[in-house]
Amino acid sequence: MQVQRYPMRSWLAAFLLALAAPVCGAADSPMEAKIKAAYIFHLINFVEWPNLPEENFRICVRSAGRVGELLDELSNRTARGRPIQVARDGDPTQCQMIYFGNREQAPAELLARLGKAGVLSVGDGEGFAGRGGIVGFYTDAGKIKLEVNQEASRAAHLRLSSKLLELARSVSGGSP
Repeated sequence: MQVQRYPMRSWLAAFLLALAAPVCGAADSPMEAKIKAAYIFHLINFVEWPNLPEENFRICVRSAGRVGELLDELSNRTARGRPIQVARDGDPTQCQMIYFGNREQAPAELLARLGKAGVLSVGDGEGFAGRGGIVGFYTDAGKIKLEVNQEASRAAHLRLSSKLLELARSVSGGSP
């Protein structure tokens, strides 16, 4: 299988376009879902994991919504030279990233356990990162934006790129 390589500038340009795209008011609308799924896919390039497995990059999905459906389609893509595996069942501590959708509230003890395992937690709704998640989505002036919890990121031994930190607002709280 041939792996397509894109320069970092292309990834950054796509990421920045997602920031500028307005959303159609309804929660989990098709456009909003596409933007969030694109963010999640591109986040992979803006985070450094200390111990990535050689065989695949695993994304756990805890969402029955449109974003989760779009993430299921990532199974035929690659990230960091590894095939992406999307999982809805199993032990989330065995994933590199987990997405919690609008309908899934992540308990604080689960977020703490994921952090200790080095899992990047991404969730919907303002306040997700403040409750101990690492990256959260929120809407401002009709646009989807990111908030990051650097304390939770450090506790998980994940390094967020300076480019990501420039694009997101920082929040604190809830880290293990």
